[in-house]
Amino acid sequence: MTKLNPIERSKYINARYKEYLRSTFQFGNGELQTLFENELKKETLFKGPYVALTLPFQRGKSVKSLIKEGIVCKSFAKLDDVNFERPLYSHQEEAIRRIGAGHSAIVTTGTGSGKTECFLYPILNDLMNDVEGGNNEVGVRAVFLYPMNALVNDQIDRVRKILRNCPDITFGFFTGDTKETVPQNYREKYNKETSVSIPKNELVSREEIRQHPPHLLFTNYSMLEYLLIRPNDYEIFSPERLRNWKYVVLDEAHTYYGSLGIELSMLMRRFTALAEKKPRFIITSATLGKQGKSEQDIVDFARNLTSTHFDKRDIIFSKRVPLTQDSNISVDGADYIKLKKNSNNYTLVKEVCGRYDIKSGRNVSELLYQLLCHDVHVHKIYNLLKKEAKNFSDILENISDLSDKQLIALIDLINLAKKDGTGIFDLKYHSFVRPLSGAFVTLGVPQQLSLTKTNNIGKLKAFEVGNCRFCNAPYIIGKIQHNLNDQLDYLFQNKEVDIYENYGNNEFIRVDYFLMKNTINEDEVEKNSLEEYFLCARCGAIYHAANLNARKCECGNAYKRIVFKVVQSNKGDELETFNNINQCPYCGHKSHSGVVKSLNLGKDEGTALIAQTLYEAIDEGVYTPQHTGKLSLKLGDKKRPIKESEEKVKQFLAFSDSRQQASFAAVFFNSNHVRMLRKRLIWKIIEDQKYRSITVDELASYLTALIKNRNLFQNGLTAHKNAWITLLVDLLKVDGSYDGEGLGLYYFDLDLSEIMNQIDEADVKTEFGKYGLTKADLETLMHVVFDIFKVTPAIKYVKSTLTPDEKLEYLDFRRFDNYVMFNCAKAINGIRSFLPVKGKNMVVRYVQKVCKCDENEAKELLDVVFNNLAIEGGILKRDPTKNAYQIDASSYVIKNYMNNKYYRCSKCGRLTPYNVHNACVQDKCNGTLKKVDPDVVLAHNYYRNQYKTKKLRVS
Repeated sequence: MTKLNPIERSKYINARYKEYLRSTFQFGNGELQTLFENELKKETLFKGPYVALTLPFQRGKSVKSLIKEGIVCKSFAKLDDVNFERPLYSHQEEAIRRIGAGHSAIVTTGTGSGKTECFLYPILNDLMNDVEGGNNEVGVRAVFLYPMNALVNDQIDRVRKILRNCPDITFGFFTGDTKETVPQNYREKYNKETSVSIPKNELVSREEIRQHPPHLLFTNYSMLEYLLIRPNDYEIFSPERLRNWKYVVLDEAHTYYGSLGIELSMLMRRFTALAEKKPRFIITSATLGKQGKSEQDIVDFARNLTSTHFDKRDIIFSKRVPLTQDSNISVDGADYIKLKKNSNNYTLVKEVCGRYDIKSGRNVSELLYQLLCHDVHVHKIYNLLKKEAKNFSDILENISDLSDKQLIALIDLINLAKKDGTGIFDLKYHSFVRPLSGAFVTLGVPQQLSLTKTNNIGKLKAFEVGNCRFCNAPYIIGKIQHNLNDQLDYLFQNKEVDIYENYGNNEFIRVDYFLMKNTINEDEVEKNSLEEYFLCARCGAIYHAANLNARKCECGNAYKRIVFKVVQSNKGDELETFNNINQCPYCGHKSHSGVVKSLNLGKDEGTALIAQTLYEAIDEGVYTPQHTGKLSLKLGDKKRPIKESEEKVKQFLAFSDSRQQASFAAVFFNSNHVRMLRKRLIWKIIEDQKYRSITVDELASYLTALIKNRNLFQNGLTAHKNAWITLLVDLLKVDGSYDGEGLGLYYFDLDLSEIMNQIDEADVKTEFGKYGLTKADLETLMHVVFDIFKVTPAIKYVKSTLTPDEKLEYLDFRRFDNYVMFNCAKAINGIRSFLPVKGKNMVVRYVQKVCKCDENEAKELLDVVFNNLAIEGGILKRDPTKNAYQIDASSYVIKNYMNNKYYRCSKCGRLTPYNVHNACVQDKCNGTLKKVDPDVVLAHNYYRNQYKTKKLRVS
C-alpha cells in the first residue's frame, strides 16, 4: 500500500469498515440479507476527518534560571536528561513554585504538555534539598500511582536516565511484573540482553523494596491495595519508614470516576492514615475541566478523591500563545506542495521562501515559521478553528483558492514550522467512527430492518437478529421476561434489558436465542435441543407451544409466528456458554465462546477493529534512501555505502481510560491479526508455488520455514507447531464459513488418485449410471461425504506434536481425537456414525439430493464408498481397539481457485469447489450451483482481501 494522505486514509477506513461489516454479518441470499445490505449503505458510521487547532504553550523560565533565583536547589543540576537551558512551559514553572511552596496541586493541562515534569521536578527538588541537608534516611518520600501498568512502565526509562548519577536517591517500580528476587548478576545480565543499564539506586526486586523502601515508589492502585493487606509487604509502609513521606501523585486522575473513584478515595484514606503527617497530593489530568467554568467542580473532585484540602489557587491550567503576527503574505498553493515534498531540503525550501522575502532561518522549521506566520491562508485557518474543530471539507470550502491536496500540504507544513522550539499552532485530524449497535428486524410481510436500536418499526415489534459465525443461520436474540401487569411473557430486546455490557460469564442475565425456522440436523443434536414457541410479531408476547393453558396477547393469530428456542447442551467437557449458545442446531458447529454473533460490535471489538483498520491505513510503504550531492570522479575516493530499500517500521498507539476495555480490545486486536495472518501465510505459499496443488506435508514444511525466517507468532511455540496450527485451523474448519474454502481461495482435498486409478468409467456407469454419476462425479461425491471426518474431527495429525493444552487453546472444539464408524448402533463417546443411527443425516440427504434416490439406495451407495473404496483403498486408517476410522492429515492436498472451478448456490449463497448435478452441498438447501469467479463475487469481502494482501508482520 502506498502512503495515504489524511483524506484518502479516512475514505480507506470508511470503506474497509463497511466491507468488514458486510462480510461478517451475512444471512444468505434471502430477503434478510438484501435488507441488511441496503440499510448498511444508508448508515453514516464514519464522520470526519475534523481538524482541530491547538495553540502552543506559553514559555516560562528555564530550570537554570530557577536555580539562580533559588526556587530550585543547586544540587538539582546533578540530574541527567534535563535540559537546564530550555525555557519550561509556564505551567511547569508554576507547578514547581506552587508545590515547592508547600501546597498540593491539581495539574490539568493538555495532552503533551509535560505534566510529568510538573510533579517530578518539584519532588526531586525537595529530595535534593533533603540530601543537601543531610537527611538521606531509608523510606518512602513519594508514591506515584498510575491507573495501569503501561503508564508505570512509560516512566522507567525516564526516571533511570534522570537519576543514574544520583546514588543518594533510590527508586523502585512495584507492579505485577516486579520479580520477587533477582540474582546478584541480574543488572549485568539484563544489560547484555537489552543494552539497558539499570543504575544501582534502582531497587529491582520485591525483596529489595521490602528491605529498603525506596524514596520514590512507582506502582498502580490495584497493587497498592495488595501492599496494604499482605503481611510481607506491610513493612514498606511501617510508621518509621514513613517519617519523611511527603507526596502522593495520582496521574490520569480522570479515570477514577464512579465506583472506582469511591474505591480509590477509601484506599487513600487507609493509606494516608498510616503516617503521622498526611502527605500532599498532586493530581494530574488533561481532561478535568475548562478554565473559567469548572474550577469548583475540579476542587470538589480532588477533595472527594483524596480527603485533602484544595482551593482554586491549587489548580494549574496551561497558558497558550495566540497568533498575533500580521497576515501580509499570500503563498501560492503549488508552493505548499513543493515545500512539503522537499521539506528535508534546506536549499530548496530557502529558495521558495525567498520568493516571499523570507531569507533568514537557521533550518527548515524556522524558514517555514517565518513564512507561514504571516501567510493569509494560515490566518484564515486560525480564525476558522480557534473556537472549535471543523470538518476538513468545511475548511476547504472556506479557503476556495486551494485544492484539497494543497490544503493537506499546508496543514503538514504548519505542524513542521517552529522557532526556538515553539510552533505557530498544532493541527490534528480527528475522525469519529460509530460501531453498529445491532440489527433489528420485524417478522411481518414484508420484513423491515433497522441498524439503530429500536423496539418497534412501524406498528410491529422489532427483534434483534444475529447470525451463526459458521453457517450464517439467522437467530433472534432476546430475553424472555414476565410482565406482572398483564401476566404475559415477552421477548425483550437489548434496549429493554442490558445484555452486552457484562464482561465474562453472567448467570443473572441469560440471553435467549431462537431459530426463525426449524432447520436442524437430527443426528447431531438431541431432541431437547430445541423448544417450540409462539411469538407475537406485533407486541413481542411469547409462550411455549406445549403450554396449552398459556395466556395469550390480544393481537390475534395473524401476528403469531413459530420460533425455536435453542437449549444448550452441558455434558462432558462441553461447558455451558453464558450469553450465547455453544452449538448451532443448523450446522452443528460448536464453540466454547459461543456460535452466534450479534451485530452489536460492542466497545471492545469495535475499538479493536477500527484500530486494526487504522493500523493498515498508516502504511508508510517502502523507504528507498536517496543520495544528495555529487559523485566523485577522483581515483581512490571511497564509495558511499548504499542501503537496500527497506520497509518502514510503523508505530501505533491506542489509549483507553478503562483497563478492562484496553485489555479486551488488545486481545481482540491480536487474535484477529493472528487469525488473518495464518490464512495469509497459506495463500503466500500457494502464490510462491505458482498455484500448484501442494500436499499437507509440503505445506507444513513451507510454512515452518516461512514462520521461522520472518520470526512470526510470538506465542512461545516452535515454528513447526505454529505451521501445523495454521493449516489445521483450515483443515478442521475451525473458522467455519470464514475459512479459505468458504471464501473461494483454497481448500483441502483428499488425495483419491490411487483409488480412482483403480476404477473404470465403465464400472461406474454400470453400478451408478442410473443416478447419472460419472467417475468424476463419484470422486467429488466422496470429497463431500468425507467432509464429516474434518468436522468430527477424525483427522490424525500426530506430526504436529501439539500437546492437549495447545490443541485446546488453538483448535477449540476441533481439538478432540475422535473417530468415525460406518454404522454405530449406539452412542459411543468419541465416535461418530457415518450412517445415521436412525432416520437420515446430512450425508444421506446429500446423496439423495444428488442422485434423486430414496434413503435405502443412498445408504447402499455410501456403503460402497466407505467400505469398498475408502477402506480398501487405504484412505481410512482403522483403530483396532475401536473398530473405527480416522484419516491421516498427510492424505490431503491443498488446491486453490486459480486452477480449479468454484460454484455458488443460488439460494444460500455458499461457495464450494464441489459440484455434482448442480446440487448445493449445504445440508437442507435445495438451491442450484452456478459457476462463479470468486474474485468477482467476493471482490469486496473484507476477510478474503485480508487473506490475500495482509502484510506478513508480527503484531
